Amino acid sequence: SGTPAKVYASSNFSMLVKDSSGTQVVYERNSSEWQVSAYVDELRADLASTSGAGMVGFQQAGTGAVARTAQSKMRESVSVKDFGAVGDGVTDDTAAIQAAINSLPSGGTVLFPQGTYIATSFGASVNGIRMIGDGVNATTLKLKDNTNTTFVYFGSVDGGEFAHMTIDGNVANNASMIDKGALQIANSKNVFAHDFHIKDYDCKGVTITSGTGGTVEQIHVSSFSVTNCNEQAVIVDATGGTARRVTISNFTVYDHNHAGIAVNDGATDVAISNAVIDGNTAVFDAVSIRNAKRVSVTNIIGRRARNGLYLLYDIAPCEDIVVSACVFDSNQQNGVLVLSALRSTFTNV
Repeated sequence: SGTPAKVYASSNFSMLVKDSSGTQVVYERNSSEWQVSAYVDELRADLASTSGAGMVGFQQAGTGAVARTAQSKMRESVSVKDFGAVGDGVTDDTAAIQAAINSLPSGGTVLFPQGTYIATSFGASVNGIRMIGDGVNATTLKLKDNTNTTFVYFGSVDGGEFAHMTIDGNVANNASMIDKGALQIANSKNVFAHDFHIKDYDCKGVTITSGTGGTVEQIHVSSFSVTNCNEQAVIVDATGGTARRVTISNFTVYDHNHAGIAVNDGATDVAISNAVIDGNTAVFDAVSIRNAKRVSVTNIIGRRARNGLYLLYDIAPCEDIVVSACVFDSNQQNGVLVLSALRSTFTNV
């Protein structure tokens, strides 16, 4: 009286079935009359259904590994293609990408397989979202034509990651943007961005900002490059809020039309290290620090800008700035220009 069992076979077979008391109820020897092919077709259909992966077992190699279903294993991460993203460089994939992110309300990994994804704006507003591509030469996020918005963002989250992708600002078809970021981390903490490239963005590259009344902290950005941004390639900004404990390391900036990296307006405890900033600009600076405290600048090469390093006063002075092992050369005005630097040190510059 229980649920009927299904038996699948691909050739003739023998079968002995007994009931709970051990009494034989069915015996078939070398049966060829049970419509085997029909059952095989049914198995194929079951495996191809939306629940098919739940019928397949999986066990990781190694001592202590436990048995799971293939469905459980594959749901450890989400691909944007699971939600209809195409990645062909033509289709607008914004809705599919955002749907993939929204499918993880408690955080998780969103994969961007190799391809070029056209989009307007998308991002994470819940904790722990990881956006991971197949590599800077494999996965590209390209801003859709005639778009004037921040592209990729983390907003008001605790925990997140962005890695292994190129952001293409499509500057030829997106001009006159103001105060937008290719990658923006706002009012958030514990966000890591690494191994990425930003190019051809008509506005800012990496924007780390508190927002009015907010706090951005424990942000770590490393192993990246920015090419041809029309505003700051990297900016840490505490206007109206708090920006603190930020590290930016191992990066290159080329052909920026504003500051290569700017630390502004109350930001504190910022460490900048191991970078080449080659500006090709006579208007702005390779490194600009304004009204900030406890900023370290280490092993930076800043060239072909207005000034290599500019410490300026606006509302409040810079304080406790530590500059060491830096080279600022081939700049239009000064290697280092200091207008404000209380309790600051310069070593091997």
